[in-house]
Amino acid sequence: MTSSSNRPIERGLDAMLIVYSVLNNHPASAACEQFLRTLTGWFTTTFTLFEAKAILTKVYAVDAALASRKLAQVAAGPIVVTAVDLPTALAAMNTADTHSIDLTDAVLLHATQAQGALRLATDDSKLA
Repeated sequence: MTSSSNRPIERGLDAMLIVYSVLNNHPASAACEQFLRTLTGWFTTTFTLFEAKAILTKVYAVDAALASRKLAQVAAGPIVVTAVDLPTALAAMNTADTHSIDLTDAVLLHATQAQGALRLATDDSKLA
């Protein structure tokens, strides 16, 4: 279910912080990378990785294979990546509809609650 074991889950991680941390020469890159390295207990979902790849390739024109490699490095690092089960997916769809937020954000919100994490790092004001 996760990409790594025995790490305490403390913080959910949204896509844009991942994107900024892997982009070269972006104004937020160094700060986001340091933020992620300084704190522990990070987790995200498989959906968030898919969202990050779409942003990297479609918005920032990063080569798809390079984006995949960078995200694989992130997932192999100090971040636990959780799979999304059917009950979480269905609950997230309802949350997305009710609160007019993106589906991947709703999945991350539900996963954060399910993991017992008390923090969610995001730059998205609707999700925050």
